[in-house]
Amino acid sequence: MSKLFEWALHCDLDEAQRAKWEANLADTFPWDADVAARLVSSDWTPSPTAIEWIRQLAQSGRLAGKVLSERLTRRPDEFQSWFDRLPEEDCAAVLARRFPKIHQVVAFLESQGTPALWRSALAARAVAIDLETDGNSIWEVGVANATRPHLLLARDDPADGACQ
Repeated sequence: MSKLFEWALHCDLDEAQRAKWEANLADTFPWDADVAARLVSSDWTPSPTAIEWIRQLAQSGRLAGKVLSERLTRRPDEFQSWFDRLPEEDCAAVLARRFPKIHQVVAFLESQGTPALWRSALAARAVAIDLETDGNSIWEVGVANATRPHLLLARDDPADGACQ
C-alpha cells in the first residue's frame, strides 16, 4: 500500500484523483513518515494538502527535520513551507543562505517573534577573538565562529615580528 500511496502523491493526477488520494493524508499509517521522507528527498512538488501533511509529520516528530533541511538546501524556493519545522540547529545555516545581509536576518527574525530562533541566529553569526599572551607578548591570535576556529597568527609562524 505504501508504494501505491507514494506513487499517487508523486505522479501528476487530475484534480479528482489527487483529492481522492489526499483524503488518506488525514489517516495515520505505520509507513507514512517513510513515504513522506522519500517524497521530500525526491524532486517531488507537493500540493498544499501534502505540504500540510508533511508539516504535521515533522511537528509530531515522526518525520526527521533533517529531511526538510536537506530539501531546503536543494529547493530554497520552498523556504516558507518548511522553515518553521526545521531542527533548531539547522535554522541558522538556512537563514544565512537565505539572507546574506545581517539586516535581512534581523528583519526576518523580528517578523517571527521566536526567542529561540534569535539565539540560534546570533550564535551562528557571532565571532570570538582569542589572544594567547603572557602579558608582554602575544603568542597566538585566533578567531572562531559557530562552524569552526581559525588560527590567524602564531608565535611559531615564519618570523616577521608580528607577534612581538
